[in-house]
Amino acid sequence: YQIIGSSFGGIVAYEMAQQLIAKNKKVELLALIDSPFVNNMPLVLQTDNEIITYLLATDCQIEVDQRALQAMSQQD
Repeated sequence: YQIIGSSFGGIVAYEMAQQLIAKNKKVELLALIDSPFVNNMPLVLQTDNEIITYLLATDCQIEVDQRALQAMSQQD
């Protein structure tokens, strides 16, 4: 895989690469353009809720109610 992301998309690209690597897939290129430093991001975000919470808190500085988010993720 070759993944490139810019700004907020860089954070998404980083997480995509982490999930691919965790599934033993090869990421040949990960390029972050105008994104936060990787060492400021968690190494692995395990759940969709963790990813959403991290992205909103980091990029948008929005507090996330974990209970409300969990309730939404259980609705289909």
